[in-house]
Amino acid sequence: MTTSDSDKCWRECMDVAVEVAFRVGKVVQEAVKHEKNVSTKSTPTDLVTEADQQVEELIISTLRDKFPSHRFIGEESSAAGEKCILTDSPSWIIDPIDGTCNFVHSFPMVAVSIGFAVKKELEFGVIYHCFDGTLYTARKGHGAFCNGVRIQVSKEKATGAAEAYYQYGLHCWDIAAAAVIIREAGGVVIDTTGGPLDLMSRRVVAAGTHEMANYVVQQLQPISYKRDDSDPGVQK
Repeated sequence: MTTSDSDKCWRECMDVAVEVAFRVGKVVQEAVKHEKNVSTKSTPTDLVTEADQQVEELIISTLRDKFPSHRFIGEESSAAGEKCILTDSPSWIIDPIDGTCNFVHSFPMVAVSIGFAVKKELEFGVIYHCFDGTLYTARKGHGAFCNGVRIQVSKEKATGAAEAYYQYGLHCWDIAAAAVIIREAGGVVIDTTGGPLDLMSRRVVAAGTHEMANYVVQQLQPISYKRDDSDPGVQK
C-alpha cells in the first residue's frame, strides 16, 4: 500500500469512527435515563454497567463488519479476560463510555473514545462528548479539530484549563484517542521517563510544550503498574 493509499484508507476509517461515535452517543443518551445495572471491576471506584458492555459490543461489531481484518482492544472485553496486545495490524482502541462513574450518577461528562493505530503508531483519534455534542477529531499529519474547527495549543496552555497533565495507572484506551488530538494540536505526549509514549505502559505526560513536559518528568517519582499487554484480565 502506498502512502497516498494508506492515507486515504485511514481517512475513511476515521469517517466511519465518527459515524459510530454519533450512533453510540445516542445510545448513551438514552441509557442514562434508565436504571443502571452496576458492578465493580478491579476497585470499588472502577465501575462497569451493562451500557458499557453493550456500547462496546455495538462499536466493535459495527467496525468489524466494515474492517474484518482489523484488531480490537476494548476496555470491557479486556476486563473480561481478552488479551490486550497491540500488534502491527490496524488496531482500534476503544473506551465505550469514558466516564462511567459520571454516567452512573447521570452527570453529563461522558464521552466515547476511539483511537486507531497501525504498526503500533497512532493514526487518528475520535472523542465524542455524548451530552453536549462536542466532537474532537485528529489524524496524524492533518491537524486536530473541535466540531470541525481547527484547534491549536498555545505556548503555555493546551485548552486553557491546564498546562500539563500526568498519570500513572491509566490504560491504553484512556489515552489513545486523546494522544493524537493533543499532538495534532501542537502539544506533547510522552512517557513519564521522558521517552516516547508507550501505550501499554500505563503512564503518560501531556503538555503544551516540550519544556513543560520535560519539567513535569523531572518532578515525578516512578510508580510501577502491571502493563496492559501482560497477563489478560483486569489490570491492577
